[in-house]
Amino acid sequence: MAPSINYSLVHIGSETVSFDMHRLVQLSVRTWQEIHLELARWQEKARATMAEMSPNGEYESWTECKRLLPHAQEGVKPSFNTDEDDSMNDATILSTCGWYLHRQGAYFDAEAMRRRAFVRRAKMIGPEHPYTLASANQLGLVLDSQEKYEEAEAMYRQGLEVREKLLGPENLDTINSVNNIGHLLRKQGKFAMAEAMYRRASCYGQQCQ
Repeated sequence: MAPSINYSLVHIGSETVSFDMHRLVQLSVRTWQEIHLELARWQEKARATMAEMSPNGEYESWTECKRLLPHAQEGVKPSFNTDEDDSMNDATILSTCGWYLHRQGAYFDAEAMRRRAFVRRAKMIGPEHPYTLASANQLGLVLDSQEKYEEAEAMYRQGLEVREKLLGPENLDTINSVNNIGHLLRKQGKFAMAEAMYRRASCYGQQCQ
């Protein structure tokens, strides 16, 4: 490593937890891995590391998200992965980057990432798993932001149905799902239907007090 650093082929970040490699170094390493049939194994390790260190996508983590994004775009497999651990790592990375892009206003790219995260989780752990429900809600939010109200409502209602069944009406996630549908209906001018959802959320909220 020292010669590479001395010749400015590798640069260690000021926070000492990351480093940048010259493109020639990247190409050389990748070519070596391909020749020795090691590329897939190291890509899987990279995805596991990205998933483990994945930030939450909120404002305070945007610098980390920005740094993660190109690696996620390059490293996450475009097709469905049959290995559960690797596929779940993919979903975690996609979800984080999708939230970051959503907050940045890049709705088209955010939707693509969140949809891929939702599909992976639904296939690997089922539609009723909390992670899948979270992905459904996140996809609904980004569809809502693009005024794709019909599909957004379908995602919200899908999550609400499962949460009511598994978690009960007094659960905060269930109440949030009801509120999301109310907000969506209000934005479409469906005020009577929105009011009904808000009243339903209020009723559920009183049950959890």
